[in-house]
Amino acid sequence: MFLALMSAFRYRVGGDSVVYETYFLELPKLNEIPYYYFNYNKHGYQPFWLILNGLVKELGGDVYNFQMLHALILNSLLYIYLKNNTKYTLTFLLFFFCSLLYFYFAFDIQRESLAIAFFLINIKNLENNNWVKYYLLAIVSFMFHMSAIVIFIFPLFKLVRINSKIVIILVIIGLPLTLLKSTFINIFSNFLFLDSMKAKADIYSQGDFSVIGLLSFYAVRVILPLPFVLFLSRIKNKPKNGLLFGFIVFSIFAQIIVGFERFLNYIYIWIIVQFINELYRKEFVSIQIFKRSIYKLSFATMLFFIIFYKVFMTDSYGNHYYSIFFPYENIFTMEKDTERENFIKNLWGW
Repeated sequence: MFLALMSAFRYRVGGDSVVYETYFLELPKLNEIPYYYFNYNKHGYQPFWLILNGLVKELGGDVYNFQMLHALILNSLLYIYLKNNTKYTLTFLLFFFCSLLYFYFAFDIQRESLAIAFFLINIKNLENNNWVKYYLLAIVSFMFHMSAIVIFIFPLFKLVRINSKIVIILVIIGLPLTLLKSTFINIFSNFLFLDSMKAKADIYSQGDFSVIGLLSFYAVRVILPLPFVLFLSRIKNKPKNGLLFGFIVFSIFAQIIVGFERFLNYIYIWIIVQFINELYRKEFVSIQIFKRSIYKLSFATMLFFIIFYKVFMTDSYGNHYYSIFFPYENIFTMEKDTERENFIKNLWGW
């Protein structure tokens, strides 16, 4: 409840959400959505996002009313998922909060977070092969954010049974693929059927890293998480949904095309819940202490390198990344944070 209220009553806290706030006034009301979508949708917003904003505007609300509606939907769906999938909700929320993932999902990637939230309650359909329900909810997610195209691929990942050999092969193959980056991007773009999706791929493909930087990121984002991922893959009588395999594949390809990081957003909450559930099982306690420590360290590394590691990074003008989330400001006092405003302006080239 506390986290939901923080999300609902914040004032210009977040990254992308501040941009959405800026463009809220130009968004259409319900009856104007078809024309806007086909003629003026320069930001590439998906239909359900426009409908949700349009509904608030139709009722005479402002961007902060929309913010409350968003918080209600996101936190309600998260609550439903946690209630049905773990007895250790408080432990999850502690990890979710301290890793800054809650701030990232609720304060930053608002459009995508709704797509992810609907996917969370859809995972059970994926596990039980309820394909009609699964694809209907997959469409709902996609209608909020185009990154949800990945949801349509997850059923294929169920066909792969993870073992050490497969993982080692993927990790070995993944690194030299970076040398064929441009070729891979050209092939990948052929599977993007929307112009907006191709434009996003072009943006994400930009930027090069040094060899040392590439190897470092490959180590922390691909190799270090593998112990706890392999640990989860060996648990018997656990529903198979392909998400673990997806986590490995997207972690590797994210080192080639940064945009694949967005696909990992659909897996993080699920994988954290799964590992927390195992932490409390008697079988985990009985594991040799050295192995337990490796699994925990691997898990902690994965969490750290999602968002938290960027906290003290600065832009070219010395503004800190953490200013996106801190200090927290509310809609009752409406105080702007100068560093946050400058960081966002520099980030988006305003």
